[in-house]
Amino acid sequence: LARVTYEVNDFNLCLTYLESAEKFCKNRTDILNLRGMCYISLRRLDDAKVIFQNIIKEYPNNVDARFGLAEIELYSGGFDGAENFYLDALKRQGTNRKALLSLALLCAETGKNDMAQKYILQALKYHSADAEVHYLAGFLEAKKGNIREAERRARAAVQIKNNYTNAYILLASILYAQKNYDEVIDICDYLINTNRNTIKAWFLKGYSQYKKNL
Repeated sequence: LARVTYEVNDFNLCLTYLESAEKFCKNRTDILNLRGMCYISLRRLDDAKVIFQNIIKEYPNNVDARFGLAEIELYSGGFDGAENFYLDALKRQGTNRKALLSLALLCAETGKNDMAQKYILQALKYHSADAEVHYLAGFLEAKKGNIREAERRARAAVQIKNNYTNAYILLASILYAQKNYDEVIDICDYLINTNRNTIKAWFLKGYSQYKKNL
């Protein structure tokens, strides 16, 4: 219940369920880490930091606590600090998907394109059946202007997970850049039929129809 309420952004209710769980299971790291993530979402960064630091003190190889500390660094604008925590996590779990993807995105945002490519290739090597890995690989390729490779990765993502809205939006954006307006409209119609509140699908469909009529 705590995990579910966290995923739907009801963080105060999540904390209530965690308090109940702690009555039966004291000092479990999964409970503590989730509490820390709730505190981050509630902007209680100092409280979250204490929790994660205490976990690492008692369990030096705990990866999730390092992810939590990296999140705090990102909230504070500390890209270097966040990168160090992700690297620290990767040293302990060399194929960890979240660490590899986070490092790829962080390096891309800070202009370390070679390192970003290194991490995303590792993620593709170890997690080739994961839709999010292909989606982020496509996003990074599109950012570099490698449209064909970006399209290939986006298509792989939606083939693996056929209800992956963000991957469909990425694919539609890539096809729009290639002036393939009919396929963009088809994808957008599918997304709109699935969820009429998909704003980006309406936007891309409208622009594609406008371009077709020029």
